[in-house]
Amino acid sequence: MNVLIIAGMQRSGTALTANLLGNRDFSIPQKVTNTYQSDLQQFHREVFRSQGINENGWTTKDEIELKEQHVAKAKAIIAKCDHVKYSFWEDCRITLLLNFWQELLPQGKFLLVYRSPWDVVDSLFRQGNDFWQTNPELAIQVWLNYNQKIIKFSSQFPDICAIANIETITKHQQLFIAAINQKFRLNLTSSPTSIYHPELFNSNKSNRYRPSQIYHHFPEAVELYHILEQQAWQPDQTPDQSWQTLIELTPNSTNTFQDWFKYCSVIQQNQTLHQELANKQSIVYQLQEELEQYYIQSHPTQVSIDQTQEKDRQQYQILVQEACHKYQKANLVEMGQNLKKALTCTPFTPTKTIESWLHTFTKICAVNNYHLDLYTLIHSPEWQQVMQLMVV
Repeated sequence: MNVLIIAGMQRSGTALTANLLGNRDFSIPQKVTNTYQSDLQQFHREVFRSQGINENGWTTKDEIELKEQHVAKAKAIIAKCDHVKYSFWEDCRITLLLNFWQELLPQGKFLLVYRSPWDVVDSLFRQGNDFWQTNPELAIQVWLNYNQKIIKFSSQFPDICAIANIETITKHQQLFIAAINQKFRLNLTSSPTSIYHPELFNSNKSNRYRPSQIYHHFPEAVELYHILEQQAWQPDQTPDQSWQTLIELTPNSTNTFQDWFKYCSVIQQNQTLHQELANKQSIVYQLQEELEQYYIQSHPTQVSIDQTQEKDRQQYQILVQEACHKYQKANLVEMGQNLKKALTCTPFTPTKTIESWLHTFTKICAVNNYHLDLYTLIHSPEWQQVMQLMVV
């Protein structure tokens, strides 16, 4: 069976790569794809649990021995899609069993995706999984295990392997797809709708000292990353070396991996709280809308009155504001006309109405830096005419 297998360390962009390639098999209905993909993931979880390994595949164990029952299950998964011309697999845990799957799928092609150790560690910590809490340095050791296997396997089978940095893939999507098509004799096309959003693909640029921190404690990880960059696909055959300036920075001697994990955990907790608050606000808004609709249906007459009163209130405010503008232009006649109209829709008592006018005039004049002469205003004939209407 022909199959394109995407593998690599968790948080390295294997799922994103699958989506960028179209996230579908070449000749299999999506329902079938989801079925064997689920079977594949469940298979790896069972294998790891049977050997006391974290089911996510977070391990530094070099060799993983499979029992006969597991081999039989793997063959059954292959049999499910053996009738199709070409299939498409993605699971990070395949990386720990590359040779096993290659033996069962001799015509398989392997796309091995990697990401810088500092970005992977940061992304793992931001997930907030307590697995790393007691030994956060284990994250970089797991990264080493996965990517050493990538280098070793691709050296054994260079013709059926392609190595690529997820950042290079996302920056040069069309060129990358063309290169994969050429190497593996495929006819892949990019996803019709873009699922890649750079702002969501967090690259650890907020702390420039993370690379040097890893280099200080695990220089072999940086050396391995350099090897990956040299062997990986590059659109112009020249790997990006800008990251090397970061490892030359002097790391904070007091900043430990434990501090890194705690920092990311706080960020994750904060994001979770914000999301919970947003969800609760959404529920409140929904309830408010439902109550409002219920009130409208139950009290149509009152709603009509309320709407009329609201329109009157808005009209009143407009008229008083316009009256003030006329006053500022020394057009007291039109000022008086607007105040008379405002009397017909005022929501206040006469005393409150006058207070409202004076408050509005004072506020608008202050904003416009216009001197308000209250004595002259209230003794003007136009103002007095409006006052007489109020006592009639």
